[in-house]
Amino acid sequence: MREHAWKVSGNRGEALCSRKRLQIAVLKKRYFHAGRLRPEETEGRVLRTFGFPLMAEIIPETPKAQCPVNGGSGFFISHQVLDEERVKHESMMAMFRRDWTNNGLEAGTYCVLHQVRNGYVKQWMSDTWLERMSNSEFLRDAFGDVLLAGLGIGMLPMALCAKEQVRSVVVLELEPHVIGLVEPHIRHPKLTVLLADAYHEPLRGKAFDCIYLDIWQSICSDNWEQMKPLLAQYRKFRRAGGICTGWLKDYVQQEHNNAKRQSYW
Repeated sequence: MREHAWKVSGNRGEALCSRKRLQIAVLKKRYFHAGRLRPEETEGRVLRTFGFPLMAEIIPETPKAQCPVNGGSGFFISHQVLDEERVKHESMMAMFRRDWTNNGLEAGTYCVLHQVRNGYVKQWMSDTWLERMSNSEFLRDAFGDVLLAGLGIGMLPMALCAKEQVRSVVVLELEPHVIGLVEPHIRHPKLTVLLADAYHEPLRGKAFDCIYLDIWQSICSDNWEQMKPLLAQYRKFRRAGGICTGWLKDYVQQEHNNAKRQSYW
């Protein structure tokens, strides 16, 4: 449940509706239906986890006394409870906004990472359906030594460490406050969390089997302008036969190309 900025320019939004619905259908088929539990597997389950842990059971809420207030800056963790009525409301609003990202919401308790900057609070990451779905493909394919850019709430690192095929997980995180909130609760022999800026290549001379970049707050075609050169930069750390990708890379790239193509009209 990050903030989702669907950026369109001019009045081309309606003209793109039918094509966007097709793109969304393809994306949902790729991520959502592939991870859906069969009926016999849903008994006793509240949420489709896609193999990820329920982070509200692992990461505690930040005490109110420690939350950044009065115009300060920093991060804090909250637990948000969605009941059936709230889910129906969010689904209806998503339908009116033509926003597919909330279509898979389910009742439950979610762990949410917030950032406060100059008194303004914005949501950075959670473990809702969108987060699990959009990271499930990398989780499924990951093996060997894994490098992640972006710690978030630790959902992906924890799931990776639980895989037998994964030997080690190194996470680069820019914000020390985020590390302090999350890392003490997800420690694992396979896991190393480093305070580092992903843009400055802190691991020169290292090699990894799988690399995953997830340092963006929202789903936006503009992300591709940053993701493309960053992926090229990190591919040199990838071993032969390995993976180097980013959060919703294919979708973001396609949206960027579509926006660029439409700008010519």
